[in-house]
Amino acid sequence: MKCSEKQPGEIAFERYLCALSISWSYEPDIGGVHPDYLLSGKSEIVCEVKDFESSAVEESVIPSILNGASVAGPWNPIDYIRSRLKKARKQLQSSRGVRPGVVVLFNTQTMPFDDSLFIEESMFGAPMFSESVGPFSATSNVLASGNSKTDRFLTVTSNTSISAVAVLDVIRPNINLLENAQDEVFSSINEGERRNIKADVRRALPLLERTQCEIESKYGKDHLYAERPRLRVFHNLFAALPLDPTILNAEFDEHFFYQRGRDGLINRCFE
Repeated sequence: MKCSEKQPGEIAFERYLCALSISWSYEPDIGGVHPDYLLSGKSEIVCEVKDFESSAVEESVIPSILNGASVAGPWNPIDYIRSRLKKARKQLQSSRGVRPGVVVLFNTQTMPFDDSLFIEESMFGAPMFSESVGPFSATSNVLASGNSKTDRFLTVTSNTSISAVAVLDVIRPNINLLENAQDEVFSSINEGERRNIKADVRRALPLLERTQCEIESKYGKDHLYAERPRLRVFHNLFAALPLDPTILNAEFDEHFFYQRGRDGLINRCFE
């Protein structure tokens, strides 16, 4: 395959790997299948990259969303995420128990397929409830009951070749400097008597432009708008071979771990 034919997610993933100085082979032959990447170094990891693709339902509403409309419709992100996981597992099965297998998801679509709760529900089942348990507890969220295999893609006996599901995106880690300053502008305008929203916006625009210039001058555009790759890695507690979290662990990466709770519940943990 020529580089020009690679999918956006593969190109972005290679940039991420280069930033970590991780070596890889592209589409190696492993047991008769050809996963997208075989990473080498501290340990070998097999990775299959899948881009999100919208259905006709999503495609029909994306133009409205891009134009600023608030759209509600019958779309189900869980089905689309699981369809990518199902396609990816075929390339990971031959490495089961030999190498960790990671499904890397890359979202080029407008719809928020890559929301953390969507990923967790696709892996472990529908959320039951959430609880705030304080800073010293090991459990933050109760995710799924696990009573039915049809409700969960990952179980003790199902799809254990998948060690983790990772969402790759590109973030601007320093943009909050500008966003916080803009929030202060709106806060100062909204103090006192309540005004018309359109009037508030008209008053805010010149202040926002001046604030943006000041922040850009203070920190520099290169620093303010710098883009960095980020992986959010959701570990499979049922994996035949767990993924070492120290390997795919760039500066802004996030790792989520899970454990079994009471009555078969799946809990998100603090690590």
